[in-house]
Amino acid sequence: MVNYRRIIILLSITVILLSTPIYAQERFSFAVTSDQRQYSGSGYNSSSYFRGVVEAVQRQGSHVFMISPGDIDPPADSFWTIQQILGVDYLWYPVVGNHELPGAGTEAYTGANMEWLRAYDYDRNGSGVAPDIVNAGPTGCPQTTYSFDYENAHFVVINEYCDTGGDDVTTGDIPDHLYNWLQADLAATEKDHVFVFGHEPAYPQPDADNGRMRHAYDSLNENPTNRDRFWSLLKSAGVSAYFCGHTHNYSAVQIDGVWQLDSGHARGQGDTGAAGTFLMVHVNGSTVTFNAYRDIHDGSYDYEDIIHFGTIRDSNALLSVSFQDGVSPDSGYLGTHDTVLSQNDPTANDGGNVTLYADGDDPPGSGNDLSTLLYWDISAIPPGSTVKEVSITLNVLNLSNDTYKLYEIKRDWVESESTWNSCSSTQAWEIPGALGSADRGNALIGSFSPGKTGSFVINLNAEGVAVVQQWVDNPIGNHGLIVANDSAADGFDFDSSEASVAARRPKLTVRYTEENEAMPWIPLLLLD
Repeated sequence: MVNYRRIIILLSITVILLSTPIYAQERFSFAVTSDQRQYSGSGYNSSSYFRGVVEAVQRQGSHVFMISPGDIDPPADSFWTIQQILGVDYLWYPVVGNHELPGAGTEAYTGANMEWLRAYDYDRNGSGVAPDIVNAGPTGCPQTTYSFDYENAHFVVINEYCDTGGDDVTTGDIPDHLYNWLQADLAATEKDHVFVFGHEPAYPQPDADNGRMRHAYDSLNENPTNRDRFWSLLKSAGVSAYFCGHTHNYSAVQIDGVWQLDSGHARGQGDTGAAGTFLMVHVNGSTVTFNAYRDIHDGSYDYEDIIHFGTIRDSNALLSVSFQDGVSPDSGYLGTHDTVLSQNDPTANDGGNVTLYADGDDPPGSGNDLSTLLYWDISAIPPGSTVKEVSITLNVLNLSNDTYKLYEIKRDWVESESTWNSCSSTQAWEIPGALGSADRGNALIGSFSPGKTGSFVINLNAEGVAVVQQWVDNPIGNHGLIVANDSAADGFDFDSSEASVAARRPKLTVRYTEENEAMPWIPLLLLD
C-alpha cells in the first residue's frame, strides 16, 4: 500500500531544502609567532620564554598550524619547544629571518641554521593532504620560499634574503628574481583569501602599546623602489594581509588597502622592552579577523594582559578603491582621461592641458560655455560587486560660488581628439558640446559649488551611484562624465590628470561590497 502521507511529508522537506541556498563557510584558525630567537629549546624550557607563548597558543583551542615570520634561531630549538607542547605531528611553517643567516644568530656552526631550514620537511603531513605545498620557491631558495593552500586560503612564505645566487645573499629585499616568482604564484591562485609572510616589514611601525621603534630604516624600506613594487603587487593581487616580524614590536596597520601585521616578539622575558605577543587569525568564510595576545612581563606570562582585536576582511564591510593617475590603485595606474570642450574655440583640443575648466560665460559677456570631460578606468573593481558610495576629488585652483552639474557621457570620446564639435577626429557629437541625448544622460548624477581652493570632494547622488554600478556591470559602457553649467557666470579651474603633482590629479573613489558566492543548488532524491 502506498503511504501518501509520507510522500507528502518527504516532498515538503525536499521543497524546503531545495529552496534554501547553502553557503560555503570554511572556518579555521592559525597562529603566528616570531622573533623568539635564543629563548627556545631545552635550555629555556620555561613559561617565561617561548614555551609560555606556545602554551598560550594551546589554550586558544582548535587551530590548524603555526607560521613564524623569522628570527627563530636556532630553528631546531623552536621546533623542539613547539613539539613539547603541541605534539610531534603539529604543523609548523618557519620563515627565514636575518638571524638565520650564516654567522648572524645562535647556531652550532656557521651556516647550521640555513642547513636545518633547507632540510626541514615543509609538507610534513604528506603530499595531497591539506595543508599542501603547491609551489616550491625559485632557484636560489626552492626550499625556504614556498606556498600552500588550506580551505579557501592561499599562504605564501618568502625568504627575503634570496636571489639568484642563493638563499642567504641579500640583506632583506624583494629583488627581481623573488618578485617574479611571487607575481606568478599570486596570479595562479583562485583562493578567496591570500596571506603573505616575510620577515621584514615593508613599513616599520612603532609598538602599538608603548611606541617603541626598532629597525625604522633597515627593513624592506631600505630598498624603497623594490618595496613599493612589492606592495603594489600585493594590492593588485588582492592580498588580504602581509605578516612580518623583525622589529619585536606588535603593530597592525592597513596601508593602501593591504594589512601589515607585525607579530612582535615571542621571547617572553627575553625582551622586556615591549610586551610579548602572538597572533591568532580566524577565517570564517569570507570574513577574516585576528586577535593579538600580549603579556606585559608581570610574572605570570599568561598572554592575557592586553588583547587587540581586528578585522582584516569583513564580507559585510565596505571596501574602498580610488582611481588617480600615478597614485591609486597603484603608482602605475594611468587610467584617467580628461579634456575641455570650448564653445569659444570649437575645434580646439585641450586633452594635454594641465588645467581643466568649467564656465557658462567664457569669455565674459559672450555666453559661451566651457565644460570638462572626465573618465576613469574602474575595471579593477571585481565583477559582481555592489557599489554603495561614489565620490570625486578635485584640486580646485580657482573657486566659484556657482553650482556645477555632473552628467553621464553616453558615447566614446578620445582625449587627444575631442573638441566642442566632435568626440573624435571621425565622429561629431550629436549636438556640439555633447549636448545631445545620445551624448549625455538626462539624469543629474551630482552637483556641487566649488567655493574653496584645494582638495574638494563631490559625492555622487543615487543616480550617480547607479551609473557607476552600470560601469562595473558593463565596463564597455563606461564613457565617463561631464562637468558643466551653461548658466554659470563664475567659472572654476582645477588640476587635470597631467598635473605635475600626482596627488592633485582628479580622483574617483568607489566604496562597494563584493559578491557573496552561494554554493550550487544540491538536488535531493528521497525514495520510499
